[in-house]
Amino acid sequence: MKRKHLFLLILPLLVFSFILTSPLGVKATVVPLEGQDCSNQFPWDFVPLQGNQSSYLYQKSGYLVTEYCFKVENDLYGEVLSTPVSQINVVSHVEAGNSGNFKNITHASFKLYELCSSTVRKFGEWSEWMDDPEDETQEYRERQASAVDVYDNSVICAGPRTLIETRYKECSRTVRVFGEWSAWMIDPEDETQEYREREGWAADSQDNTVVCAGPVTLTETRDIEVSEEPEDPETPEEPGTPDNGDEGDNGDEGEVLSVSTGPEEVGVVLAETGATSNILVYVIQAILTLSTIFSGIFFSKKYIM
Repeated sequence: MKRKHLFLLILPLLVFSFILTSPLGVKATVVPLEGQDCSNQFPWDFVPLQGNQSSYLYQKSGYLVTEYCFKVENDLYGEVLSTPVSQINVVSHVEAGNSGNFKNITHASFKLYELCSSTVRKFGEWSEWMDDPEDETQEYRERQASAVDVYDNSVICAGPRTLIETRYKECSRTVRVFGEWSAWMIDPEDETQEYREREGWAADSQDNTVVCAGPVTLTETRDIEVSEEPEDPETPEEPGTPDNGDEGDNGDEGEVLSVSTGPEEVGVVLAETGATSNILVYVIQAILTLSTIFSGIFFSKKYIM
């Protein structure tokens, strides 16, 4: 039980010493300084000490300490802090003889940095996306932003203010996206046509990877181009030349009639196709014969005269 009570008495002392040696209460690791005395000009805060003080705890509201100086008898000591602190405990380390005590500090000076002289922006976490009450196609989210001191971020120098980010709801606005065309293929239902296909779908305007509708297959057709080879022209048959392939099919063959009356020759190819056709041929033959006779008489009289 005695050990337990002893531990409870020592624990507060340990906590107090930890506070004094933390960044909020730093026990200085001092070095000798050159010069006659500590500065008393702003931004230095000069503090004269009276009485027997071998240590001094300094703190000033609205300021941080970046550097300090103190004097023990005729010697100056101090330190430049790597990180500004809100309070610092200055302790004399000059021993007074062999007594185990330290010489008193006559005065001290602390270089100050005014809080919020330099700031940085500090942001809170974004809220969840919420429906915009004024536009059903949009949604928004919020977060807080503040300007804090560059050395002590817990000190808010300006703000906070609310930042709002908006966006259209997924698939409330879309864009058309198309795939690649396939190769041309013959239409199985119409060999004179060929076709090709590709897919198309509606994607979200802000994220094309989100498919909002589709896909559907789009088809394009066209006529197949056929190269036509020219046909060989048929050689016309000479008049009066019988078709060898038709020999023996018909007992009656075509006849060639010619009447010569001098310099002119008239030839007619007649083909018998029936009783009516034979009568017509005889009539035409008679007309031609009479024409030839009259022509011969006419030319003979003219020659005699």
